[in-house]
Amino acid sequence: AARDVGVEGFVFASSNAPLGEITPPAHEGIVPRPTSPYGASKLAGEAYCSAFAGSYGVPTTVLRFANVYGPYSYHKGSVVAAFCKAAIAGEPLVVYGDGQQTRDFVFVEDLARGITAALGKGSAGVVAHLGSGIETTVLEVASLISDRLGHVPIEHRPARAGDIERNFSDITRARELFDFSPRVSLAEGLDRTVSWF
Repeated sequence: AARDVGVEGFVFASSNAPLGEITPPAHEGIVPRPTSPYGASKLAGEAYCSAFAGSYGVPTTVLRFANVYGPYSYHKGSVVAAFCKAAIAGEPLVVYGDGQQTRDFVFVEDLARGITAALGKGSAGVVAHLGSGIETTVLEVASLISDRLGHVPIEHRPARAGDIERNFSDITRARELFDFSPRVSLAEGLDRTVSWF
């Protein structure tokens, strides 16, 4: 449909999942080897973008999102939303393993600015990572949320099989192509997210 109507820009929301188990940071030069059906489905979408850019000139841009959080995320299963929902329900924040596994947390407004920039400056076949570029432990996020909601207890449970130990993004290409620069710090983003919840 995008090809048929001649869209000026097409952005596909992907993630780091197509890369599978890697040594971070995640970047565009890593050959994708998904280890989950979710990652495989995202890689298939990326492949369609590449094919439509190559065959029909559809100006596709693939954006690999890091862990997005922020207000209005009640429906999400992400760790920040899960921690906020648990705290409000009077339940402990559950951390699997020692909590030293890392993620790249990007505030939703920064992500939206990146998407908008990609629509305006993207070009056919581009793949870029959108995140904060900062590696943060899950335990640190749990502690920050606990502090903001009245020192909610943190409960450790056994590590989950297949849980990725380290993950964060190299956002150099997004900076170069779209002038992407996250503006909202984790502290500010969590303040705003917790306040919304």
